[in-house]
Amino acid sequence: MNWIRGFFGLFIKGLEQDKPEYLIEAQKENLRTQVQKYNENLANAAAFVERLKRITKADQQKEQELSTKIKANLSVGNNQVAGQLALQYKELKARMTENAQQLEMAENNYTKLERTRDTAIREAENKLMKLQNK
Repeated sequence: MNWIRGFFGLFIKGLEQDKPEYLIEAQKENLRTQVQKYNENLANAAAFVERLKRITKADQQKEQELSTKIKANLSVGNNQVAGQLALQYKELKARMTENAQQLEMAENNYTKLERTRDTAIREAENKLMKLQNK
C-alpha cells in the first residue's frame, strides 16, 4: 500500500512540476469553495444574531408594558391581577437573561467566524502567490 501511495505521490508531483497552472487553478477553486462556505456560515450566524436582537427588543417592550400594568393594578388595589402579571414579568426577565447570553455567544461566534474566514483567505492567497512565483 505504501508503494502504491508513493507511486501516486511521485506521479502527482511530476504533474505539478510540468503544469503548475493546474495547481494554481485548483488552489483558486479551493479558495472560492472555502469562501463560499464561510460566507454561508456567516450569513446564518448574522441571521441568528438579528433574530435574537428582534426578540430582545420585543421583550423589552413587553417588560415595559407589564411593569406599567402591574403599577396600575397595584394603585387600583387589584392585587390578584398584579400578582399574576408579576409572575409573567418574572418569567419574562428570566427569558430576557437567557436571550442576552445567547446573543452574546452568537455575536462572539460571528466574530470568530469572520476571523477564521479572513485567516483562511490570507493563507490561501499566500499559497497562491508562492505557487505563482514558482
